[in-house]
Amino acid sequence: MKSPDAKASGKTPASLTAMTVVGRSGALAAVGAVGNGDSFLTCVTRSICYIAGHRDGGKHADIARSVDGGATWTAGAALPVVPNPIPEWNADLSCPTPQRCFSAYESGLLETSDGFAHVRFQPVTQPSGYVEWVSCPTTQHCVAVVLSGKNGKRFIYSGDGGRTWATASAPVVSMDDTIAQLRCDRDGACIAAVVGGDESSSTASALSSTDGGRSWIMSASYSTGGGPQWLVSCGDGRNCVVGSNDGLLAWVHVTASGRIRIRIQAFPKSWPTTGVNVSCPTGRDCFLEIADVNGGGGYGNNTIEATRDDGHTWTSLGTPMVPGAPQDVAASLSCPVAAGCIAVANDPDSSQTTWVVLSNLHNVG
Repeated sequence: MKSPDAKASGKTPASLTAMTVVGRSGALAAVGAVGNGDSFLTCVTRSICYIAGHRDGGKHADIARSVDGGATWTAGAALPVVPNPIPEWNADLSCPTPQRCFSAYESGLLETSDGFAHVRFQPVTQPSGYVEWVSCPTTQHCVAVVLSGKNGKRFIYSGDGGRTWATASAPVVSMDDTIAQLRCDRDGACIAAVVGGDESSSTASALSSTDGGRSWIMSASYSTGGGPQWLVSCGDGRNCVVGSNDGLLAWVHVTASGRIRIRIQAFPKSWPTTGVNVSCPTGRDCFLEIADVNGGGGYGNNTIEATRDDGHTWTSLGTPMVPGAPQDVAASLSCPVAAGCIAVANDPDSSQTTWVVLSNLHNVG
């Protein structure tokens, strides 16, 4: 396999490892349904999942919970009404326990201790701004990214469940770059995946912390081809994968000392060329949905590929499509354990009122 360009500022290109595609097993199958428009699926165990959605053209938001692996769903409490939150709401959840979860929500955090049967809004006032990300490895320790006006993106941390915050020591993240995911672990390891550039020249980089988000260092920036990245998953506080939509993956690894390494890989030639979704339950286990893009902008030839070794080898799980229906999992994919995934499948050309829930975690007890 030829090496794609992987230029790093001031560093030699990242190394490449050829990927071997092996057999097929564990295909996803339909297990239930959710309302049309739901997205931001987070499964914290193989049976407990949360899904957030927008309603009425983005005017309202809600979160529902499943305790049977997506077969049935229960609506949560009404979310607080805050100024201008819903159209840009990043509803990725951070759940230190299956029932206790946090989410960035406009100028603060949503917090629940009972699986969203009740919910509380906790404002972040120092510094004030739009909270882009939050990761809470415990019920008390949280790290967040705040977009604070002319001060740009700032990392902050809390030791009391988000009630008070301190500003971290961190490099300046350009306003042209996007922090695509934040993940912190109980041992103090934190990672933030960063994507940048434009459609003609996209990049991937990362920040890391070894002290629970109090101080950060930043990697060099690596080229990831000609398409923007929009699929990112961090399996733990030291590992992320960033995918571009033109057939490249950037594997980000942070050593115990905090050093950041990024390896760029190309899709095997036998694969479809577009990355659609990725979810990594651990630092080494990842599930990747790939597809071809047809002339109308829709997807075709969708497949799910699984790796257990940072992308060195892959196993095909086959198509995630429901037999006889043109549905795919582009809406959301969440893999809580290395055994497999739960997904929301939608048909963008359909006026259907529900979307299919798919899973290969059939033993959900």
